[in-house]
Amino acid sequence: MGKNIVIGIDVGTSSVKTMVAEKKKGENPRILGAGESASSGVRKGSVVDISEVSRAVVSSCREAEKSSGITIKHAYVSMGGLGISSLRQKGVVAASRADNEITEYDIKRAVEACRSPVALLPNKSVIDAHPLFFTVDGELTSQNPAGLVGARLEAETMFTVGLTPYLNNLIKSVEGAGVAVDDVVASPFAASLAVLNKKHKEAGVVLVDLGAATASLVVFEEGLPLSLEVFSIGSSNITNDIAVGFQLPMEEAEKLKHNFSSEKARKAKLADIIDARLSDIFELVEKHLKKIERNRLLPAGIVVTGGGANLADLAEFFRRGLQLPAQIGAPQNIRCDYNRFQDPKWSVAAGLCLYGFEDGKGYVPNLSEIKGAGSVLSRWLRAFLP
Repeated sequence: MGKNIVIGIDVGTSSVKTMVAEKKKGENPRILGAGESASSGVRKGSVVDISEVSRAVVSSCREAEKSSGITIKHAYVSMGGLGISSLRQKGVVAASRADNEITEYDIKRAVEACRSPVALLPNKSVIDAHPLFFTVDGELTSQNPAGLVGARLEAETMFTVGLTPYLNNLIKSVEGAGVAVDDVVASPFAASLAVLNKKHKEAGVVLVDLGAATASLVVFEEGLPLSLEVFSIGSSNITNDIAVGFQLPMEEAEKLKHNFSSEKARKAKLADIIDARLSDIFELVEKHLKKIERNRLLPAGIVVTGGGANLADLAEFFRRGLQLPAQIGAPQNIRCDYNRFQDPKWSVAAGLCLYGFEDGKGYVPNLSEIKGAGSVLSRWLRAFLP
C-alpha cells in the first residue's frame, strides 16, 4: 500500500465504520471509499466481545475494499467511550547547553517529564499527548521555546489516557480481523480534525460527539485543547424514551426520532420527549464548562457531530439549552465525491484519515513505538523540525 493511502476504522457502539482516503501532492485528501457494518460487541464505546467486533471490522473493511479498490492491511483506529479521559500535568527540566539556549532536545525532555507521573497511573495507557504551554525561567512563552535563553524550562501537557484493558481489547479486535493497528486516536480528537476549522479552535469552541451510547466533548481555545470528557448518555437513550412514550418498537422509534411527524400534537409530544433527554446532556456539558471556567465564554459556540447529530432540529435544541451558538458538524476538511460521506456519523473515520496523513510525514510507526514513552511526543515535535 502506498504511503499516500490512509485507512481509518471507527469502532463505535452501534456500528464499525471504515474509510479509505488518498492524498496527492498539492491536493487535499480525498475519500476513495468506505464501509459500515453493525456492531454488537461494543458497550458504552468499549469492546466487550472481541470476536464479535472482529467480525464487524472484517465486514466493514470488505465493503470499504470493494468501494475503494484498496486492500486493507493496516489502519488508524479510534477509541471512545467511558474508557478514555484527560488530565494535565507539568514537568520541569534544566537547559542542557552551557549557554542555556533552549533546544528541541530540551523541549522533548520537558514534555517527557510531564509524562512520567502519568505513566505510573495504574491500569491506564497514554493515547494522545498535547503540549500546551512552556515557561522559561518563570516567563510564559510561545508553544515553541526553541532558541530562547533560560536555565529552567517548564512544560504543561494535556494527556488523553485510556483504560489499558479496554485499549488492549480494541487492538485485539482489529488485529483479529487481520488489520495491523498503526495508531490509536481518541474519538473526539479524531472528529475535531474533520469537523473544526482553525477559526473555531482559535476563538474557542466545544465539540460534542454524540454517539449511540455516549456523548464525548473536547474544548479548544487559542488553537489548543483544554479538556476532554465522556458522558454515559447517547442518542439511543432518546430512542428508548420515544419507544416508551409512544409505545413503539425500537425500529419505529428510531425512524420517528429522525423524522418529526407533521401532526402538531404528535410533534409536540415528541419534542418534549427529546428535549427532556437532551436536557440531561446540556446539564452535563454546562457543568463541565463551568468546571473549566468556560461556561458561555466560547465565541464559536458548540459543534455537534457523530451519528446522533442527525436528529431533526438538534442544533436548535443545543442553542436553546446551552445559550451558545450551535451548529451540526460533518466532515469538511476532506474531499468527497459522494454525499453519503458528508454526514456527521463519518466524522471520526474521516478524522482518523486526516490524522494518518499528518502522522505519515516522517514515518509509518509500529504499535510498539506508538505506546512507548516518547512516541506520542515525536509526531508533535516533528512540526518544529526543519
